[in-house]
Amino acid sequence: GGGGGGERELPGYLTAGRPPIAVSLLVFASIALSVASRASGFPPVEWIIGSDLAARPWLLVTPPFFHEGYGYGFVSLLAVAMFGSGIERRFGAAAVVAIWLVCGAAGVVAEHALAPNTLVANGSIAIAVGMMAAWLVHVLQREDLRDYDPYGLVAVSAVLFAMPLVSEEASV
Repeated sequence: GGGGGGERELPGYLTAGRPPIAVSLLVFASIALSVASRASGFPPVEWIIGSDLAARPWLLVTPPFFHEGYGYGFVSLLAVAMFGSGIERRFGAAAVVAIWLVCGAAGVVAEHALAPNTLVANGSIAIAVGMMAAWLVHVLQREDLRDYDPYGLVAVSAVLFAMPLVSEEASV
């Protein structure tokens, strides 16, 4: 929240306002598909593997919904939930979906450019960083920053940017 009670806001899932429906659906879909893929061998390989993006354009959209590692998936989806919910409350569901699609595709393209022989491209860390950057731009444009928690932002940012050092699948 807002104003006078001395309460500070970490971008958030837990702050007052309408529930973040788009963020909730995207995060839930990613969790459900990641768990299902681990449990049953789903998804079809052609949804997540390949280097020919021109011939298989769906690879720009599908990989960010699947996480090889639960730790990496947890951190990236937690950041998406935290920052994305603030974006959705202020700018609507379309903004969240656009950031998810654009940043996820950019992450997949970057991974293929930097590691062309990779079998699995993810892109979800790019979505988390994109949500964080969009939220940060919004916050920095405000005149009154007293309601925002800079230490929380620094902590979450540090974890996101450290992920490639500890998790191979977060390397792009």
